[in-house]
Amino acid sequence: MNRFIEKYASLIPILLLPVFISACSNGSIKEGSLEYTANQIIPPSESGALLAASKYEDTVWALYGNAENYTIISFNNDGQSMSSMRIEEPETISGFMMTYDGIIVLVAEINNALEVNKIGMDGTVLSTTQVNIKVAGINNSVECISAIAEPTGNIYIAWRSAGINGITCLSEDGTTLFTLSTNETIYGIALLDDNPIVLLNGNQLRNINQKEIAWSSPVDLNGSYKHIFSGDKGIAYLDDGQSLIEFDYNKKALTRLFTWTALGISSPVWMVKNNSVFIAYTYQDGVQAITVQERKDGEADTRKVITLATSNVGPIRKEIAEFNESNTEYRIEVKEYNDNNKDSLLTLMSTGNVPDIIFFTDDDLFTRAFSTPALGAKGYLADINEYIENDLELDQADFQSNIFSAAMEGGKLYEFPYSFWIDVIAGDAKTLGPEPGWTFEDLQETMKSINFDGYLFGPNMSRDTLLDLMLYYNMDEYVDWETGTCSFNSINFQNMLKFIEKYAPAAGEGSHDSEQKRIADGRQLLMRQRVGIPNYLQVFDFFFEDAVLKGFPTSSGCGNAIIYDRSFSISANTKYSDGVWSFVRQFYTYDYYLSHQESFDVFPINSKALEHTYQKSGEPFIIRVGSDGEEGAFKIEVGNTTENDIKRIRSLISVLDRVGRRDYNISDIVQEEANSYFTKQKTLQEATDLIQNRVQIYIDEQK
Repeated sequence: MNRFIEKYASLIPILLLPVFISACSNGSIKEGSLEYTANQIIPPSESGALLAASKYEDTVWALYGNAENYTIISFNNDGQSMSSMRIEEPETISGFMMTYDGIIVLVAEINNALEVNKIGMDGTVLSTTQVNIKVAGINNSVECISAIAEPTGNIYIAWRSAGINGITCLSEDGTTLFTLSTNETIYGIALLDDNPIVLLNGNQLRNINQKEIAWSSPVDLNGSYKHIFSGDKGIAYLDDGQSLIEFDYNKKALTRLFTWTALGISSPVWMVKNNSVFIAYTYQDGVQAITVQERKDGEADTRKVITLATSNVGPIRKEIAEFNESNTEYRIEVKEYNDNNKDSLLTLMSTGNVPDIIFFTDDDLFTRAFSTPALGAKGYLADINEYIENDLELDQADFQSNIFSAAMEGGKLYEFPYSFWIDVIAGDAKTLGPEPGWTFEDLQETMKSINFDGYLFGPNMSRDTLLDLMLYYNMDEYVDWETGTCSFNSINFQNMLKFIEKYAPAAGEGSHDSEQKRIADGRQLLMRQRVGIPNYLQVFDFFFEDAVLKGFPTSSGCGNAIIYDRSFSISANTKYSDGVWSFVRQFYTYDYYLSHQESFDVFPINSKALEHTYQKSGEPFIIRVGSDGEEGAFKIEVGNTTENDIKRIRSLISVLDRVGRRDYNISDIVQEEANSYFTKQKTLQEATDLIQNRVQIYIDEQK
């Protein structure tokens, strides 16, 4: 008996323990012609993360794991009659299933190989089998992707090793029947009418011809999928990260059954269909039992659909589920976008077909894909300030006034954050002066007065990066969306390029010793950090004897910038203004902040909530720079929030007057032509004239 089974067997006397798991209803969600009721089943916290799930008759079995042990939990669809068995200090378990005759199968990774362990539901060890995979090119460890069992007792293991993927079939007694390998990426294996089917590359299915031991011809799928789940009657189930998709293999037809967000859960780790019940499993949300019933004639969901586009629905998933559960007039339908499908959204929006709601998270796909000032200038986005003015409870006075004003673009509020960071640039007050803020002329005078001959931010801040930072802080100075003009051939911009050329290195140049040493030696003038809690300001005190939050030089003299953490935009053409605002407005209230304050590590825009943030005592934390033992590595110990931290953060926030904005279409033009100046291919005048002409054409195209 191998070491893994000995560990398991030694625990058999204490394996079968009762587990008390709470179940609560998430309400009834209707979509299409089916009705879904989700019941959340929350396992004990000590069980760890969900790894896999399977079913046997009317019982569902799930495998959980943490750093110390694995736990197998069984439960019925209603969350009752549950039990568990725990495996202390096992090897890595990467495959788990229940066979058709009620045997637990665990696939473990031991000594760079795979091992199959069969265990009875009472904890009795039945057998252990070493999996012998003979494929040319495999000389590294073998990892199990997933595993399934068919009614005959055969077990199919999907594996990967050294860039090779494959399927190995074992008979009921553990004999290796065959192995098929491929250079394609296997995403998972499932059963379709008791026959194995494999999801390859996320976009095609292949059966296994077991007589010829060969792959069948591929079936191309319309889209990209993350998981495949077993089905019957010619039906398999796919997860595209947003919805459960039914795939009719015979008709080659795809049908969306429901979205995960509509049920308040994230994309599942595992899903099984147990008669009329889909059981979806997620890391974050426990176990969801989703009952599926045909709706009677005349019961179609007639609620109006509000469309919400985002690249990350996670932060607002709970609120969407609650809205869909409680609102009788509207329901929210979410479309998540990524790099693969963002072009379809951009095409829609280019014709004015903007989703009712757009939700942004910090520096996400959307901030890279399009500019809200540009969309607002086209008339595609609503002025959210009008919603606030018509709100019976919310008012402009509820928000930090200067942050609210800075969010305006041409007097309109096209994108409104409910939480924000501060992009802070600091230096030594003895060198730069004790007062925060400066203009570009102030910076030049400082450099001359101290005869500075280093880099502004150090060698990691190359010319390209510093130019991007300059645009990030000063975009509103060079682009006016209200008038549709730009000023990139101005003396101010030309001086900025000359300054960057002198005080920032070309990419890859310069000494790359520690930032701490460069500042101490006087070879680096400034450092930049993103601040979301008051006591984070102590980081600057580690580098500078008397830190001043100077900011980036700007025409207004206040160069620390507001960075949106989470924000919303609303379509100017939505037909459902009242429904849209009834959902969006909650995020700007003090009540919302109070219910989420434990997870708030950024600043809220609600002024009452912001005041509450000042009073919170920030917990100590440690920042490690470099790896242990690495030359120049060090750690920064940040203590509890002090009165000085609160005083400094209050003062800093009170004068913020600009939002760090990026329009990547403009940035790409500026970078390309500025680089021709930095590399001496064009004169300064030629480069800036080209930037001016190209950016103006782009602005004109947005009108």
